[in-house]
Amino acid sequence: MRWFGEGDIPRLIRTWFDLCQGEITGYQIRTDLYLADPGSELLGIKLREGRLEIKQLTSHYGLVQLHRHVNGLVEQWRKWGFELGPNQFDPDVANLHYPFGIRVQKERQLHSYQLAPNGLLSSVAQLTGTEDKIATEDIRRCDVELSSIWVDNRRWWSLALEASGQANSTYEDLLGVFRRLAEMNEPPLLTANTSFSYPSWLTRL
Repeated sequence: MRWFGEGDIPRLIRTWFDLCQGEITGYQIRTDLYLADPGSELLGIKLREGRLEIKQLTSHYGLVQLHRHVNGLVEQWRKWGFELGPNQFDPDVANLHYPFGIRVQKERQLHSYQLAPNGLLSSVAQLTGTEDKIATEDIRRCDVELSSIWVDNRRWWSLALEASGQANSTYEDLLGVFRRLAEMNEPPLLTANTSFSYPSWLTRL
């Protein structure tokens, strides 16, 4: 579940993120090369840090109201990742010859959570290594991600909720974590017309 906006991160969104319970469990500055296909929003392909990552849309829950002024699109994606050798794929060549290659520079911060059966929310450490390598299905967690994004010298921001783990529990985990956070701190206005997946957002760009 993700929202986008152009410009600097709004003050209310930054304040809410900073008030989220727990330490910031991840911080990155990186550039990803997305191989965007304007004919399809069902597949996401990107090169990042020596990896090829592919996401496929598997379920579409539609627009969901999480709070009286928080609405957004909830989708479920399947993710694969492949380590690439130094000569297997050159991002510069891909950007030059692939017709829809888009470089996206990101400055990302994460809070990572688990929700206990009794409703208690706990901050959890990142997975070993890069935080969004393919997660094992026995680790149930939900990340709250806030990013500054630069595309073609234009600045954007993005706020996202991403639950990972067993496919039959991620939807409830996402809803449960957000609602618990909203009880602790009033969330900012987030509207359905700014809620997209990365492939959908890149298509609109």
